[in-house]
Amino acid sequence: LGRTSLVHHQIDTGNTKPIKLRPYRVSPARKEIISTEITKMLNEGIIEPCNSPYAAPITLQ
Repeated sequence: LGRTSLVHHQIDTGNTKPIKLRPYRVSPARKEIISTEITKMLNEGIIEPCNSPYAAPITLQ
């Protein structure tokens, strides 16, 4: 997975209302996979915690 620290990316949404979608139900096995992958991405600095009015469910393939 490629990444750079040379550019900071922001998306200007103007005055639009935040999109909020409920999470999908997932099995305990998939929940464990999601937790493991999120922890791994946090530890590798790929993602970071945030508080936002926007929300979308996670998907696994």
